[in-house]
Amino acid sequence: IQVPEYLSPGEKIRIHIEERRYMGRAD
Repeated sequence: IQVPEYLSPGEKIRIHIEERRYMGRAD
């Protein structure tokens, strides 16, 4: 997943968590 540089670290972490949740559901 591409994360725009203008996002804050907190937003990047949230996106990463959402991605892991999605990947876990697909698995």
